Amino acid sequence: MQQISSIYLKIADNARVFTPVELGVLREVLLDINVNSNSTYKLVEEKEGERVAGFAVLGRIPMTAFGWDIYWMAIDKDLQGKGIGTRLLRRVEALILSAADKAIVRVETSARKDYVLAQNFYCKRGFIQAGIIPDFYGTCDDLMVFYKKITNRSLKFGDFTDS
Repeated sequence: MQQISSIYLKIADNARVFTPVELGVLREVLLDINVNSNSTYKLVEEKEGERVAGFAVLGRIPMTAFGWDIYWMAIDKDLQGKGIGTRLLRRVEALILSAADKAIVRVETSARKDYVLAQNFYCKRGFIQAGIIPDFYGTCDDLMVFYKKITNRSLKFGDFTDS
């Protein structure tokens, strides 16, 4: 796992948007996934041929009926714009729906300009912007919250009821 973890860290670092502190947190999360068989984090990767092209870290949101967070999602900078992120997100949604018939998937990201591609990515794939918390990450670095309702009927958004 040490070598594999370094691949994920390299992909995240090469994205050039994550801070050293954020990369440190990712390192801790990957270690938890590696050493803790009861880790609440799930790791999904997407490959291009034999090469790891991207990854996502997700987990259930405690005290919710069907809430999930995508904590990390990163695609190799050289491979962005080739549909890999979309394939990865589909795999993430399939993993979530393997555990339940429906879910609400939440993504939090920065409102900084270097995150515009991520913001657009989620919006184009059915996520809805739910809110902004000003200065959450730091001065002039707002938190943006997006969500998407998914069901087992399809991996597209459809009706989502409690029935």
